[in-house]
Amino acid sequence: MIRTWAALPARWIFPAWLLLSIWGTGPETTHAMQAQQRTECIVVSYAESDTMRYVQSIWRQTVRATTGIDVVGIANAWLYRPLFSFRYESDGQMLHVRIEEIQENERSPAVYPIVLTLEAGTLGTTERFEVTLNGRIEEFALPFPYRPRFVAVYPEAHRFMEYRTSQSAAGWVAQLRHASLPAARLAAAQALRSLPPDPALIIGLRTSFGEETNVRVRAAIVQATAHLASGGAADRALDAAYEDASPEVRNVVFASLNQTLSSPALIALALRAAQTDTDPSVQAEAVRALAKMLAPNALQVARSALITPSRNEIIRIAGLDALGMLHAYAHENEPETEEEAQAETDLEQAPGENIPPRILGEALTEGLHFAEMTYPLRLRSAARRLFLRIRQNEPAATYGAPRYLRDLHPCP
Repeated sequence: MIRTWAALPARWIFPAWLLLSIWGTGPETTHAMQAQQRTECIVVSYAESDTMRYVQSIWRQTVRATTGIDVVGIANAWLYRPLFSFRYESDGQMLHVRIEEIQENERSPAVYPIVLTLEAGTLGTTERFEVTLNGRIEEFALPFPYRPRFVAVYPEAHRFMEYRTSQSAAGWVAQLRHASLPAARLAAAQALRSLPPDPALIIGLRTSFGEETNVRVRAAIVQATAHLASGGAADRALDAAYEDASPEVRNVVFASLNQTLSSPALIALALRAAQTDTDPSVQAEAVRALAKMLAPNALQVARSALITPSRNEIIRIAGLDALGMLHAYAHENEPETEEEAQAETDLEQAPGENIPPRILGEALTEGLHFAEMTYPLRLRSAARRLFLRIRQNEPAATYGAPRYLRDLHPCP
């Protein structure tokens, strides 16, 4: 009976909560709205009203009474997930592990009971152990009569958690190659991406890539390869990764490229992908990559992308993004004096610096045409972003933008 009576007001309180969330503006919200009277500047701000806090309190109590579930508590456990510090040592007979919960947010649970699986691996041997955390600091001595090459940790069930640990680069590569669960291999690939560049690790990464069956892990290996490699090693590794059957992996190949990795081989690879890849998302990322690498044909490809229809207009949006990158680079490298301009003329310039201002202006005019209200929202939003990027470097420029955009300026 109690649950029935609680369900009746819940049926009415939830719609009321939605209405009040829209109409219920408190003094803080009103003040924030009054501070945005200048429409020529885009500001994204939010101030929670007293009315909203009151409605959330009623909604939380009603849901708890009806279902017995504390929705906000569950949300906090997901948003403010626990963070663990993990350390281990080995004496050749026992593996000594110390796990400490780190509180970085006041909403994190004081103690987060959880069952963790530890996987220790050495040459030809991998063993798994389960440990239960009941306090903020726990220490374990596990029988492992070897010197481990890596120790991976992950929860028994699928939970949101983070942990910090320290291993050598060789240990992370061993974990990437030999850990049994994809989550542990993914963590190893992400850890390698945070290490200083080291071409000596490329052989291990390429071997791991060839053995890996999980698409997300292969994509993370590509990101680590792009970070750690340089020169011909990066060219060969990324070219081999582009042969992957998964569009997600091929997409990451071009998302990882930048001016530092620019080379004739990678520029040719990106141009081939932009023209011939069977997946539109890979074509779109290749268009952006050519602009990031300042390829000689980056502007031509970007203009071609503007007239290429695709699913959700992702190729046209990539063309607009590429124009924004090229405009920003041209402005950053603009000579300030006549002497600097003459010096640049006398020196051999990089391919991406030879874009005539008139042609770049024509391309920007073509791109801003998509801000017209007749185009899909995604395309209009991308053209609006392009216009604001232009205004950061040229406050008075319009390049034929629609009139409703001309009074907008990026806020400081």
